[in-house]
Amino acid sequence: MDEGLGAKENRLLAKHRVRVAWKEASMRRRYELIDMVVVIGFCTTIAAAGLLFLAANGTISISPAENLAEEDGQVIMGLDDARWLQPILGQAIVDQDLLDRRHAIVLSMARMRLAGVDATHTVIQEHLAAAAASATRTKL
Repeated sequence: MDEGLGAKENRLLAKHRVRVAWKEASMRRRYELIDMVVVIGFCTTIAAAGLLFLAANGTISISPAENLAEEDGQVIMGLDDARWLQPILGQAIVDQDLLDRRHAIVLSMARMRLAGVDATHTVIQEHLAAAAASATRTKL
């Protein structure tokens, strides 16, 4: 009897089984305006980075212009001319060091004053606690 039920179930399943035919679909992608804008922006960024690298690396040189300027008596500050930049940077470094030292001194003085105020606060709290304790003893 069990076999009969199993065969019956198999027939019902076979009857209601649906055949699915999988069809391979090809996808076509249309390029939208935003896609083109992104591609152009990306290419522009790469090109600008390359030019910046070439200019910073020294591959694009202005040394012939410096030689012509020295012959004419004109002063042109080039990339390798640090005569004007070095004193300014040196002064900035010294000023920063002085500011750091002054900040350290002021900070240590503030810490000492805070420690003094904290100690005074503790002493006052102890005196108040002692006075409150003596006041409660005299009432009893």
